[in-house]
Formats: sequence, C-alpha cells, structure tokens
Amino acid sequence: MVSKTSYESGFLKDFRIKYTPLPDAEKLTIQFLSKWVNTGEAPLCGNSVHIDRRFLRKEMPLLEQFLHYHFNRCFFF
Repeated sequence: MVSKTSYESGFLKDFRIKYTPLPDAEKLTIQFLSKWVNTGEAPLCGNSVHIDRRFLRKEMPLLEQFLHYHFNRCFFF
C-alpha cells in the first residue's frame, strides 16, 4: 500500500533518478565536512556506529580516515 502510493505520487521517482555513486558521495561528504571541521575532528555519532564505521572503512575509506577515531553512541528510548 505505502509503496504503491509512493510510486503513484512520484515520490520515489526522485530517488531512482538522483543516484550518486559512492566515490562521488564520499568526495562530496568530505567537501561538506571540510567547511566546518578539520581532518580528524568530526566524530561519528549514532546508535549503530560500529556497523557504520565498518561500512565506511570498506566502501568510503577516505571519509573514514577523515573522521575522528572516537565515536559517540546515541541511544533513544
């Protein structure tokens, strides 16, 4: 039901058209972060940071190196 509604409204069309390859996304993310923090200053935050860090190490190694080696785990109740 939800996906049918999303397709009919055209909401999901934008996601299919505007795909950004991982190397480009990595470069753009580093460019954005560089405006606000220096290399090694930005922490990785969230509730699945170990998995996120593994993904970045494998798929976006330059971004993973750009981030601070510490991370902040966030829990929401």
